[in-house]
Amino acid sequence: MRTLVILLTVFTTSLSTTFANDSARVQVKNTAEVVSTLNKKGKKLVKKNTEDLNLYLAVMDLYAKDPASFYNLDENTQKNFIAAANNLSKTFSESRNKEVKSIAEQIAFNQAVSTYIWNVKKANSVVLPLVDVPVQQTSL
Repeated sequence: MRTLVILLTVFTTSLSTTFANDSARVQVKNTAEVVSTLNKKGKKLVKKNTEDLNLYLAVMDLYAKDPASFYNLDENTQKNFIAAANNLSKTFSESRNKEVKSIAEQIAFNQAVSTYIWNVKKANSVVLPLVDVPVQQTSL
């Protein structure tokens, strides 16, 4: 019975992990592809948001090419990225073009996943204080 419970637990855990890995991934389009689409479909939006777009693309490119550096970005860059992604998502979602709206959704999703990754890192970096536990000796 104990073996059956362990096997079911392992099976359920691996099934959940597989499902999670298949369903929620950061969507990183090729930078050239995003820029090309935006230059064709949203030139005015690109001109108004060049700085935010450059920061967003640089961080997403870092995620694709060097995940460790992405994970260890300084807090200032993280905050600037989140602000830029929020601004881009809001601005692009107001477009009438479907492709630009799709990019807005991808930006919002990538921003949410990036924020989650960095928040998990912060939560795991909390150092708990050491506590002295009094030793009680018992005689046998």
